[in-house]
Amino acid sequence: MKVTWEVLSDKGSRTINEDAVKVTKKGKSYCFVLADGLGAHEDGEMASSLICDCIAKYFMKYQPKDETTLKIMLDQANNALISEQKKSHSRGLRTTVVVLIITPTQCIYGSIGDSRMYHIVDGTIMMQTKDHSLCQKMVDLGMITKDQIRNHEDRHKLMSVMGEKDDLDQVSLGVLPAYGDFLLCSDGLWEKITEEEIEATRKNSFAPFEWLQFMMSKILEYQDPSQDNISAIAISIKNKGKERRLHGKG
Repeated sequence: MKVTWEVLSDKGSRTINEDAVKVTKKGKSYCFVLADGLGAHEDGEMASSLICDCIAKYFMKYQPKDETTLKIMLDQANNALISEQKKSHSRGLRTTVVVLIITPTQCIYGSIGDSRMYHIVDGTIMMQTKDHSLCQKMVDLGMITKDQIRNHEDRHKLMSVMGEKDDLDQVSLGVLPAYGDFLLCSDGLWEKITEEEIEATRKNSFAPFEWLQFMMSKILEYQDPSQDNISAIAISIKNKGKERRLHGKG
């Protein structure tokens, strides 16, 4: 298995970058974390950074091999954030998070809030995480379409985030094959880049770095004076054994 990746984090038109990203490797396993801080500027920046650091630390300690262990990591990171809230007397320390752990045999993911993960195989999106948001609830109820989330007035109303409460009752967890491409991104990217554009830019790029550059170029074309922070991690996994099975040759 060969894993390559590239990281992007840009403040956009904002004065400060409240997003955070972190990549950690131990042995043959990898941990990719992206968080989008909420609240006041300093609180958001601190919350996203703290969560990324905590999850990376717990990854090194636990080396999770299933969803249960990843949920424990997220719970402990959430507890650390709430403890920091009490010490700093700031309830504004809240953040979204999306985590991808890659092992030689599988990928384990978890997300809270509206930071997303896409799994792409041969240039086609096979899976994406669901947002924990009011708009996603409206999609589930058939009130709006998935594409309408991007421009909806309530798109930033989240139903679950890190630091909101002690019990993380809304967490998306899952396991995927260790093959293909993955994109972890904050809403600053996916609000501007459609799923079709994610697929097209991946098909036209040869490496994670080029893929991110293509998407960033499209975002810059909007020349949005209120552009949110933009963060993403693009990952490519080459696994010959898995490739043969996916194409029915093994």
